[in-house]
Amino acid sequence: MVIESNISQINNESHSWEEYSEVYSKIRLSQNQVKRILNQSLQPLKYVNIEINNNEKLELKKEQIVELLLINLKRNEVVELIHMLQLILGRKSEISSYIKYILIGILSNNNYDC
Repeated sequence: MVIESNISQINNESHSWEEYSEVYSKIRLSQNQVKRILNQSLQPLKYVNIEINNNEKLELKKEQIVELLLINLKRNEVVELIHMLQLILGRKSEISSYIKYILIGILSNNNYDC
């Protein structure tokens, strides 16, 4: 995959943990490529249910999740998220809890009661 090859090339250089946001910003992808790769990374998801408050649940479809992430995260954060999703999927683990955790953070910052 494009991101893994770029990251492995960058990983050959010496970087501290704080520099990884800079590492992700060095990856050259168009916005459409980022959106397509994010969609592919979220392929196992159909929807995510998030409890907003005691009486209300929010059901987000995959397309809505992609849009929320692209609108609320910086480009290098989205690239980092894609990388993390690829690592999780590579371990044959479930991504829904990780995505739900990120979405709760986004919705909390946008004044939803989560």
